[in-house]
Amino acid sequence: MEELIGKPVVRVEDKSLLTGQGRFTDDLHFDGELHAFFVRSPHAHALIRSIDASNAVQMPGVVAFACGETLANAGLQPINPLTRSADYPICNKDGSPLPDVRRWPLARGKVRLVGEPVAVVVATSAQLARDAAEAVDVDYEPIDAVINVDQAMAADAVLLWDDLESNICVDTESGDRTSVDTAFAAAYRVISTTVDYPRHVVAFMEPRAVIAHFDKDTQRYEVTCGSQSIHWHQAGIAEMLNVSPAEVRVISPDTGGGFGARTSPYPEYAVVAWLAKHTGAVVRYTPDRSESFLSDSQSRDHRLTVQLSVDENFKMTALRLSSVWRLGAYLNARSIWLHASYMHLVNCGVYRIRASHFECKGVFTNTANIGAFRGVARAEACYALERVVDQAAAELGIDRVELRQLNMIQVSEMPWIAPSGARYSAGDYPTNFQMLLERIDWSEFECRKKAARQNNKYRGLGFSTYLDSVGGAPNEYAKVAVTGDLVEACVGTKSVGVGHQTVFAQLLASRLQIPLERVRIIDGDTDRVSRGVGTHASRSLRIGGSAIHVGAEKVLKRAREFAADHLEVVARDLEYSGGSFCVSGTDRRISLFSIAELMMQDDGESLAADHEFVTAGHMYASGAQACEVEIDVDTGQVRVCRFVTVADPGRIFNPLVVDGQVHGGVAQGIGHALLERTHYDEATGQLISGSFMDYTMPRADDLPMLENIFNPVDTDENPLGTKGVGELGITGAPAAVMNAITDALRPLGTFDVQMPVTSERLWRLIRETG
Repeated sequence: MEELIGKPVVRVEDKSLLTGQGRFTDDLHFDGELHAFFVRSPHAHALIRSIDASNAVQMPGVVAFACGETLANAGLQPINPLTRSADYPICNKDGSPLPDVRRWPLARGKVRLVGEPVAVVVATSAQLARDAAEAVDVDYEPIDAVINVDQAMAADAVLLWDDLESNICVDTESGDRTSVDTAFAAAYRVISTTVDYPRHVVAFMEPRAVIAHFDKDTQRYEVTCGSQSIHWHQAGIAEMLNVSPAEVRVISPDTGGGFGARTSPYPEYAVVAWLAKHTGAVVRYTPDRSESFLSDSQSRDHRLTVQLSVDENFKMTALRLSSVWRLGAYLNARSIWLHASYMHLVNCGVYRIRASHFECKGVFTNTANIGAFRGVARAEACYALERVVDQAAAELGIDRVELRQLNMIQVSEMPWIAPSGARYSAGDYPTNFQMLLERIDWSEFECRKKAARQNNKYRGLGFSTYLDSVGGAPNEYAKVAVTGDLVEACVGTKSVGVGHQTVFAQLLASRLQIPLERVRIIDGDTDRVSRGVGTHASRSLRIGGSAIHVGAEKVLKRAREFAADHLEVVARDLEYSGGSFCVSGTDRRISLFSIAELMMQDDGESLAADHEFVTAGHMYASGAQACEVEIDVDTGQVRVCRFVTVADPGRIFNPLVVDGQVHGGVAQGIGHALLERTHYDEATGQLISGSFMDYTMPRADDLPMLENIFNPVDTDENPLGTKGVGELGITGAPAAVMNAITDALRPLGTFDVQMPVTSERLWRLIRETG
């Protein structure tokens, strides 16, 4: 059989998706189904005095109504953000735990953001449900809202949570404050800058639809929804329903994007499940885009202050990174842990920095929750670091390329133990950067810059280097079984458009030496996959793939033992190739599929094995990026002329999939730098950027042809030699774009340029600064 690993196999899932044969949650329909529609708060902060649904329940087609009190009386429970706190160990500087603030599936007594669900109506059609929801009369008593972090931290700030002393949710730190203070005191220069990483909506292609059914015979709920982690959804929905996870089956069909925002269940999922039991019918809900903008988890939203010290030889000695973080109205313990731990792990990047200190202060505000998003924490850390490195070069009068090269960790220094405790064991950072300089034609940039000036344009070139902490949960489950003429792998990860059906099949087909079309990958059903963690943090191939790999090894071991008995030879005399065991030096052979059939006939046993693969910790992928821009100062328009990424994802299993992952991440990163920002009215808390008319996503004509080159360095941390690729494109992209813009503007003076650099904002900035 042809070795498939490393080959650009076209994604096997694409034919159905591109020809309209994909089946997403909203594509599924059932006889007698009902439709839910949620009544959402128009206020950012208000007391709920009363809810009158008397008119709504009389309207045509209305079947059921519920509010927060209805669900509480039925035994439903609020979401406890600290349920899995042992998995996310984080506390405040003073040792105190995170506050125990719980969110009810439907608000009770008080609303804390515009769009918070307050009640729900069920009707025989979506339009009738919507009409009836508009007839529900909720008496609100508005309260002053706190929208930005300065409002939230003011001494006289209105409190989102009455039983807390302030709006500060978390105030944590990591690293060695004293060592950094000492290094700063002895430094030749300490360079400091403050940058904003704005808030973004996730905007996955498929809205988070949900369909629920309650089986009276088995007394189980069946919930269908897009998910990155069906077992986390199962546990979370069960917690809200106040039942055991075994009483909830979660099915996740084709899913149109996740990016971290589909990792945990939303309150609406449990509400729809309860409504299914209450009505005895299938109940479905699909939000429109306006609802998604209001109620999906959002991302980023950090004000980052970074300080970098250097000695007289321009060697970096210490770094301090401080974040003030607007995290929204409710607590997401996993999100806080991700930001606090991941940002600290990689805050020194690829540089030989001996001391670091990180602190994060997160505050409650009357805005949507912050959750995970592609590149969570790593993109923010990279952005702050690479902006201050460019600023240091300018202040010190040293070339920015030279400053980076002077301070990069060398291959001979591996494994490198960062001051955060992170262990960088495999990578070649100087070569990544050298490949980048050659591809972007760094030596000829000044000629291109002069040519642009002749056309009254200002050209700039920006660099970034980055580390991606490929981590997440350290364990994943898979079961490999030979069934009929197929090999099936049930795996706890979940494909959300990222190519698992292809790459996992390549892995399994190559190891078992069988045709690709005889492999099936099964995910997205808690009844078929007994346990698992899911897809996040670029972990799926490294951990889930390793579980499949070891499962396949166990299958081959069992098959070899059976084949030896069947052929009456010792196991060591068997050779395996082309999907069959053969007695060495003879033509006596038996195929893997025949072994499976005989095992079932003889002993009633299936040829199957499962495995829970556990890693020792984080793995660190790396890379470098360069962006070349051209600015029209008369209009403020920024044009991205070129964008080059050098990436080290470890061993590459499918170049097409890897290319696509990097392209997608870069596109998102350019969008963050130039276009995207979630904007709330700071007096009312109304979402101003509440649709795609007001929130600009990057389009094809905003991007150049993206250039990817790879410098893969295998790792021995897992049997596949892979690290991760899903977040490599986005991690360094915003920094590269912003450094390019700053470089282009340098002839005009010094500018405090913050993301997103829209044409209007840049035009105004240039004129305001003369």
